[in-house]
Amino acid sequence: MKFKLSEIEQIVNGSAILSQDAVIDEYVYDSRKFGFSENAMFLAIKTTGNDGHLFISDMMKKGIRNFMVQEIPSIEDVEGCNFIKVPNTLQAFQELAGHVRSISQLKAVGITGSNGKTVVKEWLAEMLKNTWNVVKTPHSYNSQLGVPISLMQI
Repeated sequence: MKFKLSEIEQIVNGSAILSQDAVIDEYVYDSRKFGFSENAMFLAIKTTGNDGHLFISDMMKKGIRNFMVQEIPSIEDVEGCNFIKVPNTLQAFQELAGHVRSISQLKAVGITGSNGKTVVKEWLAEMLKNTWNVVKTPHSYNSQLGVPISLMQI
């Protein structure tokens, strides 16, 4: 789903430093992935093992100009970049995804169990795609990050 940075700022209750109010339609959490659009936003997520803020400079070199951060970086050349500062990047992204889910008119189906969830999900999507508008999680994303990534594709 597409949002202007100013809308994202309001939804996640963040504070923005904007050079322009860009429209975002791609959310990037892994600096190793390539092929970003100008409408991508990098989520600088802190984990126990790593800190996405360490990759902001690299992402800028790859053309990313929009960032959701917990700390505004002290990088010298941030001209043309947009930052939305939040207390917790992962939590803010989850709030944004929750907003998307709350405004969507789609019905949700949850598949649970110990084994076979991804296969069943793929089968159902294949069987229903000609009858219904089907949105499904990519791969087997079911983590605190994967669920919001999936919802943002609505």
